[in-house]
Formats: sequence, structure tokens, C-alpha cells
Amino acid sequence: MRLQPALAATFVVYDSDVAIMDILNVDPTSFGCIMFTNKQIITVVEHTAELLWGVASPLPGQRHSRLLGYDSKDLQILSLLAHGASDAATARQLRISQRTVERRLRAMMDAAGAKSRFQLGIAAMRDGLIDG
Repeated sequence: MRLQPALAATFVVYDSDVAIMDILNVDPTSFGCIMFTNKQIITVVEHTAELLWGVASPLPGQRHSRLLGYDSKDLQILSLLAHGASDAATARQLRISQRTVERRLRAMMDAAGAKSRFQLGIAAMRDGLIDG
């Protein structure tokens, strides 16, 4: 798994036959997804995905994070915030409420003994949970 917080939309390609693009981040009033079956469009989506995969951040520190009680959602939150995403943008990207982001951050801060989000970030970098 890799994270790319700057993406406006997320997408999935199935066997080069179907591409599904989630556009809720672009237009929250939309129905949410667009399905493509046109081979040229799918090829463009696949090539774009390959390019973005190369520049996206790998999900760091999964093995060590389990020792701290962090799950993959916690690591996604840490990574998005480390890349400058706001709590609101992080919530939208992960399809959770902003309150859930804040609650999870507080729990991570408590587990790390951090008194601030900055201290949590430093601890996460030190422990290899996010890239520095």
C-alpha cells in the first residue's frame, strides 16, 4: 500500500477491463464513482497509476506500529498529516469523520507519551513510522 495525499480522486483498475474512479473528494455532492470500460481510458488510468505509484509514499513502519497498537488507519493518518494534510482533508481522504481523526491522534499521542502533535510526529519519525 502507498499513500499519495495530493490525489483529487482515487481509482481501481480490474484486470485491465474496468476502471472505477471515486470522485467524492472532487465533488462531495456527486454519487461517488465513475466506471470506465473504454480501453483507451483504462490504459491512461493504468499508466497514471504506475507514475503515481513511483512517487507515492510507502506505508511505513507496519511491523513496529503493531507493537505500539497502531493499525493501518493510524499509519495512514500519520502519513497524511506528515505530508501537510489538514484533519478535515485527512478525514475526507480516508472516509472517516474529522472527529475520528482527532480521536485517533489523541490515542496515538497518549500511546507515544507525546504532549503535542509535533512530538507525535517526531516520535513517529524516530520509530520509522513515517519518512523524515
